[in-house]
Amino acid sequence: MSTEITIVYSDEAQLKNVRDIIDMSLTFTFLDTTTSKGRKKGRALKSHWGAKLDPFVVITEDKIPKKVFYSEDKINPIDSLIKWLKDKY
Repeated sequence: MSTEITIVYSDEAQLKNVRDIIDMSLTFTFLDTTTSKGRKKGRALKSHWGAKLDPFVVITEDKIPKKVFYSEDKINPIDSLIKWLKDKY
């Protein structure tokens, strides 16, 4: 089973807590919306899921979406990701 976590962000400070879990045997993809390449891919991904705000997180297992965390929920998606990963792994 291959788990990939994609994080769309616009500020490095949004990722400060992710560094603690990055050594897990998971694949992380970071899309920085302040760069032209990251902005294009990040907007396309967020648009697909109906999200507008950063940060935004998608977790896929074997290319099948399993969990999505939105900033629109008023709960920090990075904190939700960390909690979910600690519960699952």
